[in-house]
Amino acid sequence: MYWWGSPTPPEPIWVVVMPDPAANSGDTWMRYDNAWDSSMPLFPPDCPEATEPLGPRAGFGITWCDRPGVKELVGAPREREAGSGDVYPKGAVQFFQHGVMFENPYDREIWALIDGDGWRRASY
Repeated sequence: MYWWGSPTPPEPIWVVVMPDPAANSGDTWMRYDNAWDSSMPLFPPDCPEATEPLGPRAGFGITWCDRPGVKELVGAPREREAGSGDVYPKGAVQFFQHGVMFENPYDREIWALIDGDGWRRASY
């Protein structure tokens, strides 16, 4: 799952379905608007699986717990949520006519999510 803190709402959350963690392409991804705001609990109260230490929390928690099928498609978190925050290098996102690309400096990867044609990723 990837979140972009867009300067204008809505802030998108992308869910990439990866049955094989080593895969560099796949068929399924979804985009949801971030439904969380700072007045809400960090972990969804009606979702006992979304707790410390792995979460998911905030917008990831709402998307994972409340969007039909997401939890089943992506499975349980394997590690804590990681983001660049105010730490450099920060990730980047660019929207295109038929999809979106974003950089994940944490894993040194570029992702392309293509409308109607799955996703691809490449390491750098």
